[in-house]
Amino acid sequence: MSRVSTLVHQRDELSRRLQELLDRQWDGLSERKGRWLVSARQGIEQTMAELLETQTALAEAYEVQIKQNNEWLERTKTIQDKIASLQMHIEHIEQQSDLAREIEQLEKEQLGLNDEIAQLQFKLKKLYSRKQEITTRLMQLKSTVESQSSSYQHEIDSLGQQPSEDQLEACSREVDAMTDQHELAELEVTALKDGLVVWKDVCMIVSDLENSLQAALADGADKAKVFSLLSDASGRIENHLELAKANHWSLLTVAINHELEAVYEGMKIVDDSTPNESND
Repeated sequence: MSRVSTLVHQRDELSRRLQELLDRQWDGLSERKGRWLVSARQGIEQTMAELLETQTALAEAYEVQIKQNNEWLERTKTIQDKIASLQMHIEHIEQQSDLAREIEQLEKEQLGLNDEIAQLQFKLKKLYSRKQEITTRLMQLKSTVESQSSSYQHEIDSLGQQPSEDQLEACSREVDAMTDQHELAELEVTALKDGLVVWKDVCMIVSDLENSLQAALADGADKAKVFSLLSDASGRIENHLELAKANHWSLLTVAINHELEAVYEGMKIVDDSTPNESND
C-alpha cells in the first residue's frame, strides 16, 4: 500500500473516530455523565490534532508523488523528443536528394551497361572497368548511408522500450487528480488548524463556565447571577458557532452546538425555577 493510500485510510479512520466522539459528547451532555463528557471533549481535541497531523502528512505525500510523476513525465518527454530527432536524421540521410538521385542514376546505368556488355563484347574491357567503378561507388554510397543510419538506430535501441501513449495519458491524469487532492488537503489542513483553535476556545469557555458556576453555587449566589453566567457563556459560544457555520466546518458545528444546547438547557432550568414575580 502506498504512503498516500495509508494516510487516506488513517484520515478516514480518524474522521470516523471523531464522529463517534461527537456522539459520546452528546450522550454525556444529554445524560449528564461527567466522566463521559470530559473524556469525549479530550478525545475530540486529541483526534482533531491527530487528524491535522495526518492531513498535513497527506498533503506532503501528494506533493512528493506529484513531483515524482512530473519528473518521470519530463524524462520520458525528453527521451521521446530525442528519438523523434534521431529518426528525422535517419529519414533525412535516406532521402537526401543528391545521394538518392546518384544511387538511382548509377543503378540504371549499371543495368544499361550490363545489356551493352552482352551486345558489345569488343567493349568488354572498357565497360567492365566502368562497371567496377560504378559498383565500388554504389558500395561506398550504400555503406555510408548504412553507417550513418545505424549509429542513430543504435542510439534509439539503447534508449529502450518507451511507455505507450495510454501509460503517459494515465500518468498525466493521475498527476491532475493528485493535484486536486493536494489542493483539497491543503485547504483541509488550514480548516483543521483554524477549527482546532475555535474548539479549544469553546472548551475553555465551557470550562470557565463550569468553574464559575461551582464557585457561585458554593458562595450561595442567587439565580440571577447563575443565569447571567450561563447567558454570557452562551453568547460567546454562539459567536464561535456562527464562525464554524460561516466556514462550513460541519463536524465542529455539531460539537459546538452540543455544548451550546447544554448551556441552553441550564438556562431553561434556572429560568423555570425562578418565580414569575422575579421575572416580572
